[in-house]
Amino acid sequence: SPGKFRVKAIVRNKFGEAASSLLQYLGPSDLILEADVTKPSTLYPALEDSDFIIFAAGAGVSSSTSSSDSMRGVSEGEKEEKPSSPLNALFNAGSAERIPEILLETPSKLIDAVAFGGFEKIDNRGVANVAAIASGISSVKRIVLISSLGVTRFPIVQLATLAGDVLSQKRKGEEALASSGVRYTVIRPGGLTSKGTGQKLRVSQGDTDFGSISRSDVARACLEVIS
Repeated sequence: SPGKFRVKAIVRNKFGEAASSLLQYLGPSDLILEADVTKPSTLYPALEDSDFIIFAAGAGVSSSTSSSDSMRGVSEGEKEEKPSSPLNALFNAGSAERIPEILLETPSKLIDAVAFGGFEKIDNRGVANVAAIASGISSVKRIVLISSLGVTRFPIVQLATLAGDVLSQKRKGEEALASSGVRYTVIRPGGLTSKGTGQKLRVSQGDTDFGSISRSDVARACLEVIS
């Protein structure tokens, strides 16, 4: 069943705010581990023995180097998932992918991300780093990458250069994952909202759709992929 996972919540600072916000969702057998997608040497200890990896890091909202909740490594176990899961917490703290939100709601963090090359470091090379490490871990069955609508579309990608080239860097991250040899799924949500789960969803292939989706429903989609 979808809830039978032991969760490893991976953050850069397990004593920071992001880790604290996750505690209420974690069970006694779940873990909070430290790693940084920009530092490959930190990844193997955190990802070792994971069956599935959900990559939801993104620069531009939480910081110039990584979102507060970057990944989940999950191992098949015997625990029934709580109604409010760590995955929901991940997306409740995650970054919205809509360009207007990035431009208007988080300008200082956006400037920080652009100035320090955060989009390239996280959304592109960060994905490549995780995929490369995962390719050497025999237990990993699949990586689920949360990307964004519009990563291949004109003029959306061109307009995104106003926000630091975020979409083209996400696309490069997708390509790095696809060439890694690890089985993978890319989920391209629209604008992320904080509405509850259970909204009517529209699913399409390729990069042709528009719209928004709640973070809880993205989390549910991730669980469906790995179940």
